[in-house]
Amino acid sequence: MDITNKELSNKFKKMMKNPSLLILIILIFISMFIFIIFPLYKVFLVSFTNSENHFSLETYKNALANDYMRQGFKNSILIAILTSVIGTFVGFLYAYTLNRANIPFKKFFRTIAIIPMVFPPFIGAMAIIMLFGFNGLLTAKLFGIRTFPVYGLWD
Repeated sequence: MDITNKELSNKFKKMMKNPSLLILIILIFISMFIFIIFPLYKVFLVSFTNSENHFSLETYKNALANDYMRQGFKNSILIAILTSVIGTFVGFLYAYTLNRANIPFKKFFRTIAIIPMVFPPFIGAMAIIMLFGFNGLLTAKLFGIRTFPVYGLWD
């Protein structure tokens, strides 16, 4: 879908007729710059400078030289890969089942599919900790296990 200059000009003219929309769009972009882009830029810039404000990879060298930091980086990459692969697979199966199969309670399952977008992810994390943590309902209270590592992949 190619947008010609004439179409773009017409859309801009329509937007100019409604100045409140234009002001809102400008405020959104300014807010995005102030609260997202500028801080990320500063962090990126500072990470590539040394104490004399010259270009340096010393920060990354020091971070990767530390075994704990390196292991944390590996764990983060592993979690990201596993989450994306498993999440994509489960999401595909769920969507395929809802759209192609004739299952009972289809409307209910469509509604359930929206819940992860509505509720923040930390609610799920809190539920896992409350169920499987050191004092969790399932681990400590039901099974009497107090050493189950739910806070990461390894101890």
